[in-house]
Amino acid sequence: MSLDIIAKALLEKGCTAEQIVAAVQASVQAEERAKAERRAKWAEAKRRQRARANEMSSFVSRTLEDPSPDKERSPTPPKENNPNQSPSLPTRLPADFEPSGEDRAFGAAEGLTKAEIGRAVEDMRLWAAEAVGEKALRQDWHATARRFMRRDADAKRAGRLKGFEKGAKRLDFRPPRETPAKDATPLVHVKRDSPQGEAWAAWWRTTKGGSPPIDRAGGWHFPSEWPPGDSRTVRQTVASSG
Repeated sequence: MSLDIIAKALLEKGCTAEQIVAAVQASVQAEERAKAERRAKWAEAKRRQRARANEMSSFVSRTLEDPSPDKERSPTPPKENNPNQSPSLPTRLPADFEPSGEDRAFGAAEGLTKAEIGRAVEDMRLWAAEAVGEKALRQDWHATARRFMRRDADAKRAGRLKGFEKGAKRLDFRPPRETPAKDATPLVHVKRDSPQGEAWAAWWRTTKGGSPPIDRAGGWHFPSEWPPGDSRTVRQTVASSG
């Protein structure tokens, strides 16, 4: 409301000149206080705006420079999810290697029992202990363990499908520590990764299913150097009888 209108209204009500002047002065002072408050609010709003802008600029700078401690940084993506990371170099089998839960689940899905999975892993350890050069190096030992499990599972399935030939004779092998009878045929220790061991493993898969047992020496005791029916067994028998 303008000062003229205020003064005219007071004059119509019969106010004295002193009262009109006092009222006008009070109105002017109230207007000045209102303007001062509006200026203060505007200045405070600009100050907060500048503070927010400075805070955002500082955050962007810290993000780009990444000076935060390791515990505050985002974790590095797993190796399998980081396509830009260099692949690990092949190594020998770690001494503390153990099959993972996924490895054991893989073996079970292939049809192996818990004991058969353990034997497949033990076969891998024995093979890795005797392998030399680049043959003993693998980039993913878990994949290698699964390959050994699949090998035994395939042999197990093949044994079940083929079954035993009609009239085939199953040989019973006594444990190496058992004292043999006086008239028993001496057992022959055959290494697992030798030609004789491969022949016995193939015979075992066909007649018994699975893989033959393996002792700490990396082989097993058999009745002869070569399995029954092998041509080399026949030649060996003829040579010994002659």
